[in-house]
Amino acid sequence: MATSTINKTGEDYASLSQWENAKNGDITSGDPEIAVCYDDDGALADSVSIVGWTTDADSYVEIKSYDDDTIFAANEGVPSDGSSGKGFLLSPAEDSNGIIIQEDYVKVHDIQIKLTLSAMGNRSAIGCYGQTNGANLLEIYNNVLRAVATGDCGTSGGIDFDDADITAYCYNNILYDFCDDDGSTDLFGILGDQGTALYIHNNTVYNCCRGIASYGASGLHCFNNISYCYAVNNNFEDFNGTSNYVSGGDYNISSDGTGNDNNLNGGHNQVNQTLTFKSVANDDFRLDADDTNAIDGGTDNPESLGVFTTDIEGNTRSTPWDVGASEVAGGGGGFSGAQVI
Repeated sequence: MATSTINKTGEDYASLSQWENAKNGDITSGDPEIAVCYDDDGALADSVSIVGWTTDADSYVEIKSYDDDTIFAANEGVPSDGSSGKGFLLSPAEDSNGIIIQEDYVKVHDIQIKLTLSAMGNRSAIGCYGQTNGANLLEIYNNVLRAVATGDCGTSGGIDFDDADITAYCYNNILYDFCDDDGSTDLFGILGDQGTALYIHNNTVYNCCRGIASYGASGLHCFNNISYCYAVNNNFEDFNGTSNYVSGGDYNISSDGTGNDNNLNGGHNQVNQTLTFKSVANDDFRLDADDTNAIDGGTDNPESLGVFTTDIEGNTRSTPWDVGASEVAGGGGGFSGAQVI
């Protein structure tokens, strides 16, 4: 495989956008193109669009951290600007996108993205749209995404799927603070604008105007997710547009009543719940060992896809799986550190 280092002392490329400009093209006759992102130079002020590639299942594009466990295990006490240099953080310029995916066969995982939003709408930490050939097998997992938003930021958010024939796996992500201060409810954690096969599994969404939403996507499969937004602000909504979800969505948890709405009708969703996180004050939204609702509240291997068996930290999930991005090992304890981005 072709691996390039980013934001590292002696790096191949100083930024993701430089790497993308140098590498894009037809890679189907060769290996995957992998960008391994480091924190040697602190937070990376950059935005990147994956466009102009020809890929396939064996020759894909991948953006990842230098260590799959750095979001937590090596990222204790990282300040909001990422200056301590622990854990890769992508911090785009104000009112800019983070990573835009416009091609097939792309993976983004184990990174942090912080969006700063003030007055520009339609921005995403990770946006998937405009695919030239229809997006096949996008994988977005084990990421921590947050926003610092003021004013009217329009329809912006964490992860946005907006292409009619997208197939995507979105799992083990933590998203928080996608909300602005003007009283609007347009910002979202995870959004299915369009898409025929969106597998939204084991994510944790906190303090977003709309936690997990469908504005028209007919293929949103929703299992084992925590959406905990209404409990923070009763103008917010945990699940939105649920009549567009695939029927049978199950084992989700909401702090309001929307976790049982319409096609979230699998019979095991929990609504109006209070959850216990590791440290809300420190933006650590992993489950605490004292939680009594999400721990063991999920289903194993949702929809029998066999896509993942671990949590955001790489811990093996135990039967029955916990709901959300983190798994409390052995029913309690086992974690160290907290991410603050």
